[in-house]
Order: sequence, then structure tokens, then C-alpha cells
Amino acid sequence: MMVPHLGVMSLFAEMKMRRQRVLEQVHQKIARLPGLFKKLFCFGFRLGAKTTWGSELTALYEATEAPVGFIRISSNTALLAEDILYRITKELKQNRFLLEVYPWLTAKWEEENKDEIILPNGTMIQARGFMSIKMGPHPDREIIDDPHHPVEVKSDIIRQNFYQQWKSVSGSWKPALPGQAETAVLYIANFLHPLDPSVKFHENALVNEMGIDLSDWERIKFESGYHKKAPIWPEVWSMEKLEAKRRAMGWSIEEAAGAIGVDLASWRNWERGQTILYRRHRVLVASLPCLSAGTLDQDMASRWNRSHAPAL
Repeated sequence: MMVPHLGVMSLFAEMKMRRQRVLEQVHQKIARLPGLFKKLFCFGFRLGAKTTWGSELTALYEATEAPVGFIRISSNTALLAEDILYRITKELKQNRFLLEVYPWLTAKWEEENKDEIILPNGTMIQARGFMSIKMGPHPDREIIDDPHHPVEVKSDIIRQNFYQQWKSVSGSWKPALPGQAETAVLYIANFLHPLDPSVKFHENALVNEMGIDLSDWERIKFESGYHKKAPIWPEVWSMEKLEAKRRAMGWSIEEAAGAIGVDLASWRNWERGQTILYRRHRVLVASLPCLSAGTLDQDMASRWNRSHAPAL
């Protein structure tokens, strides 16, 4: 396995700098780790750009600089996985740096669908919902990015189903043919609550209960500094207008989320800078803290534009 060179990393650094300050140390570490460890578990705070610097960069690197035959990307749902693949495809087709370094990208692609692409060099990248992965071709690289829903996973039944699916999917990582290498695996996850499978995986606490042993994995946790009141990424973790309004109303997060019928994770994400995707939620949020829906729409549009700025 190879370590991504600074050239490929620099395209992401420049792309991200346009909308938020880059955490050089954290992001470069995330970018390099998949090239250093065959099985890697990255675990940490939300909105830390782990998907960008881990999942997307790893796929870009192993599709171009150190090409492999088959990369499989999965997430909580097929739509989320397809969104990751969409961003990867956009970079491969539009990023001037990549097109200059790898001119073969301009040749005809063998396949280009929302859930699967096959590049001119033969590399296939596939997007799947984690729970829908069936036993199939042996992937050279498995990228698992937040494979469970933050609310649903509080259910014991959902967690048990996830563990069973994990054992099924991990069976495809073993070499299927003589001379075939074991799948390289990158698992990226957020901390959601103490019963979260990600916490159990980080602690390798499922050996006896479920027969899942990650003792041979590199397991790394990234701290946000949020709970120490010293966030390492102020632009994301600072308290914004929404939280100020919520506090002005004297509500807890639970009361605010319950008032408009969303889960706690969604409200927390909005306070930390994520876009409120659906206008019906914007209208409800605006009606609670006396903030105009027009102002909120404008703010959300600005966030969306920043997060979907054209590739270089």
C-alpha cells in the first residue's frame, strides 16, 4: 500500500480552503492513514471532514495514482453512498489538477451510473447502502462511511442486525482466488451515543458477544475539543444564530427538536453549522425563535453554495 503524495492531497487542501479553514495536522493525518494500515478505523466528532479527507481522497488516490481494480463505498443508505460517489466523480471529471496529471481521465468511461462508475483505466467504484451489500465480487478497497443511522441504531434489534451484516460483509474481504490480496478496509464513523457500534468497535468490545474481533485493526479516535470548551475548529463548532435563539427561548435541545418533530442529532447538526435541507423544517425553525423564513432561507442557501462550490 502507498501513502497519498502531497500533490493529490493539495487539490483537496485548495478546494476546502475556499469554504473553511483546513486543519492541516488532522486532515493530513486522516489522508495518510489508509495508506499506512490495511485495516483502519477512524472514529471522531461530527463535521470534521473525515469523509472528505478519508473516504473521498482514498478513493481518488486509489483510482488514479495507485489504481486498484474494485473500490466499494458504503454508507447508512444507498443515497448517501451515491452522494459520496457523485463528489468523487465530479472531481475526476472537473478538477483541473487531476485532469492535467491524469489526462487519461478525459477518455470515454466504460460505465457511469449513480451507483457505479468504471474509469478508462478499468478501476470500478461502486456505491451501496451498507445493510444492502450482498456477497459479491471481492473488493480491493472497502470504504465504510457512517454505516448506521444515528437514531435507529439506538435500537438493540437494529444493532444486532448491523453486527450480523458486518460479519457477512467482512466475509467478502478474504481472498477469493489464489494470489489475491485481502481487502484493504477504511471504516469512518462518528460518535453518536455510548451504545453506538462505533464505540464498541473502537473499544474492540464485541469479541465475546458477537465474535467480531478488531484486534488487528488500527483504531484511531479524533477529539474535537468541543467538550473542553476549546474547539479545534471554531468555524464549525462555534455557537451560531440558531443556538442563540434556542437559548433565548429557554429551551433545551430536546424541547427545541421535539417542537418541530426532528431528532436530536438533526438539531445539534444545525446548531453546528450544517444546512437545514428541507424548507418545511426551515419554516418551522423560523417560526419558533422569531427568525424570518426568508433570512433562514438565505443563510441555508449560502451554506449550500459554500459546500457545493465547483471543483478546481
